[in-house]
Amino acid sequence: TSDRTTTTAPATTTITTTTTTSSTLVPTTTTTTTTTHASTHTTPSHTHRSAQHTSRPRVYGGQLIAQALLAACLSLEGNAAGFVVHSMHSYFVSPGSFDVPLIYRVRILRDGRSFSVRRVKCTQAEEIVFVLQASFCRPSAGPEHWTQMPSATPPESLPDRLQIREAFAQDSRLSPRVRSSYARPEPERPLQQADFRWVVPIDTFFPKKRPGAQLLWFKARQLPECALSSSNFNACCLAYACDSVLMETVLAHHGLTWPFAGQKDLFVTSLDHCMWFHAPIRVDRWHLFETTSHVSGQGRAMCSVSCWDASSGRLVATILQEGVVRFPSGHHQHSLTNRL
Repeated sequence: TSDRTTTTAPATTTITTTTTTSSTLVPTTTTTTTTTHASTHTTPSHTHRSAQHTSRPRVYGGQLIAQALLAACLSLEGNAAGFVVHSMHSYFVSPGSFDVPLIYRVRILRDGRSFSVRRVKCTQAEEIVFVLQASFCRPSAGPEHWTQMPSATPPESLPDRLQIREAFAQDSRLSPRVRSSYARPEPERPLQQADFRWVVPIDTFFPKKRPGAQLLWFKARQLPECALSSSNFNACCLAYACDSVLMETVLAHHGLTWPFAGQKDLFVTSLDHCMWFHAPIRVDRWHLFETTSHVSGQGRAMCSVSCWDASSGRLVATILQEGVVRFPSGHHQHSLTNRL
């Protein structure tokens, strides 16, 4: 739908998010978009649908990244309409709640002939939850090179999410309570549409130290038709999915696991998230991630991902993230509980 309004104001886009349910990779949300330019203009109004992770204690970080980036993409108009995202930098400011709508406000910092820049602020009840800045460019020709994709076991021969759940349901090392929880059908949520397959699977409940780079495959199981031709929407899908695996490499380095799997004395959360998009992405194809944890200390850890399109061998994205990984104050030992 659309309406026409004449106004003079700073360039700002506002997107209001309310919770619904969806099976698509990027959570869909009922959103209202209003873009205001610094001169007399026509104001378009758009409605989109999205969903949150209702099974998590707080809003999933990948949702905030993807929806904020999508909000920035929706503000591209006129000369910038054909621009593609090439980089984004973001910070998680405070935990998001499921009880209050998410509001995304987009500030148009620049619209040039070759580059456009957007700043997005996500709030709940006027409290800042997340901020993102993204840069878009017009594709152009230039010299090309990229790091070669490492060799890896093909994804078709590796266990998928359902096979791993079936293995947990039959693992005699786990308690009957835990085994029965994996024997039941998993509640449907958007992240299930991200097909991750570790080349060397990580033992979630009985982890061993695995320093160094880790390899895993990724593709989207289900993708809306609009994403097949939209490079920016594919970038949003990648942003949504990748936040769920980056800190995994940090934990593997130290032989740790997630609190839900028994590591009750460990707190893990994302602090910031940066992405560079080097080439168009199609997340319905297999991509190889090489994840590396560069440093961990002072209650924080940093990790990176190099992402290759398996069909072309081209490096299509680089990702950096810093997160909190810490034990309670004064606690230097860790133990696994509630797994047996």
